[in-house]
Amino acid sequence: KVIPPPEWVPRKSGYDVQNLDISIPAPICQVVTGKQGLYQQINIQKKSMTVKQYRDLANSERYATPRHFDYEDLERKYWKNITYVAPIYGADVSGSLTDNDVNEWNINRLGTILDFVNEDYGISIEGVNTAYLYFGMWKTT
Repeated sequence: KVIPPPEWVPRKSGYDVQNLDISIPAPICQVVTGKQGLYQQINIQKKSMTVKQYRDLANSERYATPRHFDYEDLERKYWKNITYVAPIYGADVSGSLTDNDVNEWNINRLGTILDFVNEDYGISIEGVNTAYLYFGMWKTT
């Protein structure tokens, strides 16, 4: 387990959704069909939404995580309800929540060979040598 020092602050303005100016350009509705351990997932692209809209949707009665006693209970509910109420997944959103001036543990500056692909050849491959964000809710897989 890696524990950062207390003085490490990756985002000075915090993580309040009200202050995040991020849009999820292509949320995915994950429709699952099947039974008895054999399932298929079809992804249906939805219209763009803000992170605040996504948070409100994820916390709505329809999509919120159900009440549960423990993780085993939650897992049972997951498999029992996998084909009902298709969740929305905010996948592959270009960006980072880390401030640009943070040098330590900044996903945008990991100091790997992938940095040279962009620096030497000017090739930016989203999600490979640039940061991606992912937004999930109950049952996104």
